[in-house]
Amino acid sequence: MLDGPWHRDVPRSLPPRWGPKVTPAARTVYLDQWCYNHLADDRAGKPRQPDEAGCFEFFRSLAHAGSVVFVLSRTHYLENGVRNAVDARWRTAVAMAELSGFNSITAAGLVEWDTAVAVARSVGRDAEVPPPNVFGWGVHHCFFGQEPPEDPKDDWTVWGQVPAFVHTLPPDLITKVHVECELAQLAMWHPSRWPDTTSTPTLPRDVAGDLLVEEAEQDEAHFARLQSDYPRTPAMVRAVMEARFLLTPEWRHVQNACEHLRVPLQTILPGLGQDPGDDARVVKRNRKALRAFIASMPIQGRFSELRVQSHLQQGRKRRPSDALDYFQIASVSPFVDYMVVDAHMADQVRKGGLDARPGAMFVASLAALRHQLANDVGA
Repeated sequence: MLDGPWHRDVPRSLPPRWGPKVTPAARTVYLDQWCYNHLADDRAGKPRQPDEAGCFEFFRSLAHAGSVVFVLSRTHYLENGVRNAVDARWRTAVAMAELSGFNSITAAGLVEWDTAVAVARSVGRDAEVPPPNVFGWGVHHCFFGQEPPEDPKDDWTVWGQVPAFVHTLPPDLITKVHVECELAQLAMWHPSRWPDTTSTPTLPRDVAGDLLVEEAEQDEAHFARLQSDYPRTPAMVRAVMEARFLLTPEWRHVQNACEHLRVPLQTILPGLGQDPGDDARVVKRNRKALRAFIASMPIQGRFSELRVQSHLQQGRKRRPSDALDYFQIASVSPFVDYMVVDAHMADQVRKGGLDARPGAMFVASLAALRHQLANDVGA
């Protein structure tokens, strides 16, 4: 599909660009990063598990037929890009490209939508908050919720410098170069630009992710201070997480949504002032209402429940970066049909009741996804 100085494997072909208005009957699938690592090996004829043999070609046939759409998120770009082995990054990027065609899903703007939905639901005005348009194409959409620029030179600005060959392109090669750019960004390597693989390109800083990790670190410190006086029971963990919600940026969005929809904050949480601060007594009085409000948020409700479950685990070391995985599940699962997670995360999802919420069906293996899709789309 691509020519030029490529001395490694390249995508044979790509699925078509997709949008809900184009092929609304297509099933949408989100694969965790480990899935693509496994599928890259299966593509090379070396499946890691016996029941994964042939999964790549099966999924690829569904994607190219337009009956299933595999979507990428910014997490895929970030996680594949930090792997040390260039060859492994490249092989996985090619597999990701052949399955997804760079169709993508974004989390941009979802915090505002999430809080607006909860505020509207609390007063029976759900219809006033339209669903967000989360699906698009490419790395620009993943990170910023924007389609790639028409000029391919602008599409390369994520690298900080435009390769010389891009300046001489005729118009009929623009699409090809966008694809080449996307592949290079997935692999964090480009054979014509960094043939010696010694350069270190970077993707845009994941500011939202940095904040999530920072909040998780603060949570750990807070629980550590309480540990000596209070047992880590479900009630204690939920109370702490609910109180901390009032101190997060999401709470400001709740207030903004109330103002925009002209819904008094007191209607949602009786007795809670406009600026709750960290008054634990006020929070305690409104804990039931606050818990119900958080649960009504399509994304924050899922995210909070996964964080609660993580703090209730015994014998497993938590990492602040786990918050990124929890948020990815919370921000994607309301919008896709299937989501593949590992066995540990599937257990967390089940304990947190996320599998009972509207949205994705969670499966814990590629073989299970193959079975579900075979039944669903009649393949």
